[in-house]
Amino acid sequence: MEVAAFTLVWIGLALYALLAGADFGVGLWVLFASFTRREEEIRKAAFGYFGPVWEVNGLFLVFFIVGLMAAFPSALALLSRALIGLVLFALVMFVVRSCAYALLHHGPERYHPVARWTFGISSVLAGLGLGYAAVAPSSGFIRGDALDPGFYTSALALTALPLTLMGSAHLAAVVIAAYAHARERGEVATEWLRRKALVAGAAMLPLTVLFTISLVTEVDYIRDQISSLRVLPMVAGGAAILLGMWSLLRRRYASASLLIFAGYFAGLMGGAFLMYPYMVYPELTISEGAAPDASLLFYLVITAVGLPLLIAAMVALYNMTLGPERAQSERLREPAEG
Repeated sequence: MEVAAFTLVWIGLALYALLAGADFGVGLWVLFASFTRREEEIRKAAFGYFGPVWEVNGLFLVFFIVGLMAAFPSALALLSRALIGLVLFALVMFVVRSCAYALLHHGPERYHPVARWTFGISSVLAGLGLGYAAVAPSSGFIRGDALDPGFYTSALALTALPLTLMGSAHLAAVVIAAYAHARERGEVATEWLRRKALVAGAAMLPLTVLFTISLVTEVDYIRDQISSLRVLPMVAGGAAILLGMWSLLRRRYASASLLIFAGYFAGLMGGAFLMYPYMVYPELTISEGAAPDASLLFYLVITAVGLPLLIAAMVALYNMTLGPERAQSERLREPAEG
């Protein structure tokens, strides 16, 4: 039961990493758009996607934390003590980003330039803080109940930061391009974002190689596991991302988004099981961190009911964001064309 619970907890974390990662990447493209002549068009497309979903995506973070609390309380206690600084930093950036977003859309116009920059910078910093926190449990730098300060300047952490930033930029550009295309927010914005998504996707390859080299160099357990069949999900994820990039080249935005998100999801889940049986290397294994069997059974039963409902609600939300208006606009054009 503990492996099933571990899988469900990681599904929640992986989904949050993907959806929130795209949200953080929105801030980066809002900043980049400030240096283009099409800033308004690109920014409207970015916020058009971001507005309906950004707070809802946090439900998967709640799902992850509640899962740890119910199924792996020892892991939650250890990670809370070790990563409290990074998590608090990210939470502060969440608040700053929310304030900037509200000021940008409902505040006096004279504050809009400052609000845009604040929104973009806080989005990037929040993503980097969570990127640091995400790689720490597999780094070997959590000793006892504290994170060794040497982690922050280790090759593993320093290669994880640009990888996190570029991954967020890639996801955001893909999904905003799909949104702009579906909502007909302008061919210039769609094409600009498509090109940026292709560049970010291409940059992910060398960054992933550097991160992998750092991982196998600094974490002995990973070095021993890297040649096993456990890497197959990550290989499959890489193949899905490449197929998604090919779809993006051909301007098939929906299939590109699905393939690229599926590829990242497979990579994140594969990374989790590459660490098996550890939850926090080398301090805590899955068995050591697991709750009693009765608690695990209760968590599995509740999650079997709740997770499909949560995913269904998110799919419905994204369908409302990307789907009906596009279909309606096509129906409205048909009589005129006929």
